[in-house]
Amino acid sequence: MYNFFKGLLRAELATPLVSNQNKYIKPHIVNKLGKKNKKKIFYIIKKNFQPNGLFSNLSFVLYHLDYALKKKYLPIVDMQNFPTIYNEKQAISGTKNSWDYFFYPLSNYNLDDVYKSAKVIFSSDSIPVFFVNHQPRFKILLKKKIKIQSKILSLFKKKKK
Repeated sequence: MYNFFKGLLRAELATPLVSNQNKYIKPHIVNKLGKKNKKKIFYIIKKNFQPNGLFSNLSFVLYHLDYALKKKYLPIVDMQNFPTIYNEKQAISGTKNSWDYFFYPLSNYNLDDVYKSAKVIFSSDSIPVFFVNHQPRFKILLKKKIKIQSKILSLFKKKKK
């Protein structure tokens, strides 16, 4: 939990707790990782470790979510195998995917199923510079697709009082 608070204050002070990154995965290439879900194309939103803050990670996911939806891919955020400064050694609420600590998953598929699927595309690690509040489509996407975990909202409301 210390790493979590340190990262909120100064992201560049945090270091990853774990790294399971596969250096052989090439972005934007359809990878056949298994035999499941042959008619679906999954788009794994992942980023090699960088000491970014929560809103930077959210912007990164929004940009790649927009891309995935335009291409009719099924988006899934993998911040478990591609950790951020927010990952903990122990599971939080039953998951080690730090995206799920703060937000609900983008789809009904879990990482285990996706990594056994026939068609998987990995996102690139970068995005162009943009501001969510200056882009109407990203504001709409944020409201429609990104849902904050109830416990995080409750904590925010309690702190706000």
